[in-house]
Amino acid sequence: MELRFLLPFFEWCDKTFVGQWMRGGTWEFPIVESIHILALAMLVGCIVVIDLRLMGVLMRGWKVTGLARELRPYFNWSLVIILLTGALLFLSEAVKASPTPRSG
Repeated sequence: MELRFLLPFFEWCDKTFVGQWMRGGTWEFPIVESIHILALAMLVGCIVVIDLRLMGVLMRGWKVTGLARELRPYFNWSLVIILLTGALLFLSEAVKASPTPRSG
């Protein structure tokens, strides 16, 4: 299916101030990407801890609901950070992420 109608949206994203700012500097992209990956690691860590508890491998003295309640802030904040930094990363590379090649 041809998705050429989405190309103007991707081009607009690419031309936004944030997209240009992310592409223009030396350190902006690597710093945001590092934060993105660290938040992703935190999210995966929370999921692994809960999964290991459900399998009975880790923290057998904790109730699953109590452990989930303790990990919820870390899970939620890492998810928020992933979404925000992901949007920044997308804006910096929007045309490259478009489903159709840019016509010359």
